[in-house]
Amino acid sequence: MILGMKNIGRKFSRAFRKVTGSSSSRSSSHRSSTPTPSFTHHDEQAESQAPEEQVEQLEEEALDDSHIDLRGEREHQAYNILKGRTFGHTWEFDEDLLEKTCMDTEFASVWKAVGWSSFAEISEMGSRDLTIQFLCTLVETDNGVSFQFFGNQFAISWRDLSTVLGFHHKCTTDIEQATRGYHKESFWQSISGLTTYSQPRCNDIQHPTLRLMHKWLALTCFPREDVRTVRIDELRILYAMVNKIKIAPVQEMVRQWLGNF
Repeated sequence: MILGMKNIGRKFSRAFRKVTGSSSSRSSSHRSSTPTPSFTHHDEQAESQAPEEQVEQLEEEALDDSHIDLRGEREHQAYNILKGRTFGHTWEFDEDLLEKTCMDTEFASVWKAVGWSSFAEISEMGSRDLTIQFLCTLVETDNGVSFQFFGNQFAISWRDLSTVLGFHHKCTTDIEQATRGYHKESFWQSISGLTTYSQPRCNDIQHPTLRLMHKWLALTCFPREDVRTVRIDELRILYAMVNKIKIAPVQEMVRQWLGNF
């Protein structure tokens, strides 16, 4: 079944919001888009409860995932890995910090140059159930991905996936072809001043905009515990940004998701 963009795009987008933030690292220079909950009488009761009572209450309130449709050993194995994970929202730079340092206009300029203006603005809340269903059934195909939602099997091409996620229609999903002039060692030397490419770190990047842009990439597209390291994919994306090449790294992002379990 080919994915109907209007029927499934929003649900897929909500799942993506959770996927990208499921393992983001916290930092004092970032803030979550999740609102701060107000303190209620229920919270007072929870604090006054004994630890044993709190554990029992948590067990009673445990989410029922029996409605999630899983097929085959691989999907059940993926579910066993994911079911106990905490799915946090994607962390973002503090808006006041960006404005005071003029990085808000710098970021907007970079996103426009590479066709990411719509992709960069993520404001929807995610869905835990959709995220688990999506990740457990996600499979890379010859020209895109397939997954299950609501008991139905869907297939979507890299091009359509790029559109669903908000990348500009002129963005190419073949990053290697689009950046064929890229040379890892020489580009790293040009942005870091280092003559050797060995365990590259974000703080080695000399230009402040590019350095913060890498941190944004690590938080949003390739979330992980240590966002200080510069991945090979991220360095190539930085090359595209410097050279204003419109790209959509959907293949690299999907492989990041699949590599988490």
